[in-house]
Amino acid sequence: MATIQQKEKHMEQIKVSDLLTHRYAEITPNMIEAQFEALKLDIEQNGQLEPIKVWKHKNKLYVYDGRHRLKSIKELGLETIKAEVDDKATEEEIKTRVKSLENRRHQTPTQLAIMAFKEYKLLSEDDDSKESQESVAKRYGISRRNLAEVKTLSERAPELVDILFNGDKFNTGTATNPCFTNNIRVINAFVKDDTYSRVGKPKECKLSQEELEFLETEAMKIIAEHGTSTAMDLAKRLFGILKPTEELPS
Repeated sequence: MATIQQKEKHMEQIKVSDLLTHRYAEITPNMIEAQFEALKLDIEQNGQLEPIKVWKHKNKLYVYDGRHRLKSIKELGLETIKAEVDDKATEEEIKTRVKSLENRRHQTPTQLAIMAFKEYKLLSEDDDSKESQESVAKRYGISRRNLAEVKTLSERAPELVDILFNGDKFNTGTATNPCFTNNIRVINAFVKDDTYSRVGKPKECKLSQEELEFLETEAMKIIAEHGTSTAMDLAKRLFGILKPTEELPS
């Protein structure tokens, strides 16, 4: 009867200062702030119940699962963390484990597409890698077109890729009639057509004389009905919404 050789794994308490994050763990989405704070509170109240997973390679320790637990431990001021250490696995096995763990976490199609793009980008940096977009996309269960759409968006508005990767959505509508989506193709088309009006390159918008006169009339009504102090307070509030980094002169 054939025997199965088990990879060596063992539990350790490791100094947090000795740990590095594996580059493939970095291509997985971050927790949203509320989830992270809940995790940190749970560790503070109940201790670290689940060990992080660490790969020991060439005398270095790489976290490939549990970077948010590690971040929580650091923020709580603790010096050591419970870890399951594997010193026999290959890098290919670690990459497979990272993807398998993420698949179980039910990422959205958009997050999977971004993960695929991030892996493809890492592979492209390796001189000996000749893997195509098609084969990388297939591993994540997405189409090559979706991976290519992420690549295009990363060139047009890289900050949007990070926003979508962490589970947020983008408003392709207006403030009064919002339309939030995380569909990469829709956002790509919008960003291209909208000249980045919502992505850091606002269009210049000047009010007509008629609009200025209307605003002046409404402002005078507010002053007459509620007083100058209220009108100034309202003006400051509006200015704060439109330009939060500046202040009105007092």
